[in-house]
Amino acid sequence: KGEEGDLCVIERFLDGERECARDLKCYDPDGAEFGFGICRHIEKHARRNKPCNALLGESACHDADCRCLQADGLELGRHGTNTGVCSRASERTGGDSGRGDSGRARGVDKFARRDELCDASFRRDACADDDHECLRTDGVNLGGAGMGVCTRTIAARARAEEARPHQQVEEIDRTFHSNEG
Repeated sequence: KGEEGDLCVIERFLDGERECARDLKCYDPDGAEFGFGICRHIEKHARRNKPCNALLGESACHDADCRCLQADGLELGRHGTNTGVCSRASERTGGDSGRGDSGRARGVDKFARRDELCDASFRRDACADDDHECLRTDGVNLGGAGMGVCTRTIAARARAEEARPHQQVEEIDRTFHSNEG
């Protein structure tokens, strides 16, 4: 049984097999019927841009103007995981997937937090934490396009660690030069 953050097989979960431990659900932001999801606890009355369970109906999202929708803003189907993202429906309307002229989903901000919905087109600014990347729920890189979830990765953590010594040296240089005058 998968723990929080572990991958799960959606088909097995939907067939009633215990893919995830305790009260965890096999989560997919588009309510998929197959593929991989992430074992996670989904809050009742989830906040905006947080994972939700459409089966909770009016109790799925905290904000009255939000609904549990697919990551791209479309309605969740009657089949699949029934999981999505609490979104303001008005921000996700127009165009073929709620995207404006920029090609980015409206209502999804830069610097999303861990496990929040993110827009990969923001690239390194998609997630707030340096050791997180905007990935599909099955861990696949989105290649800079599409909706995903901010996920902690070894590669991003390594990049963040590599950048730290350079930042510290620059900070020491600034301090030294400011004390010279």
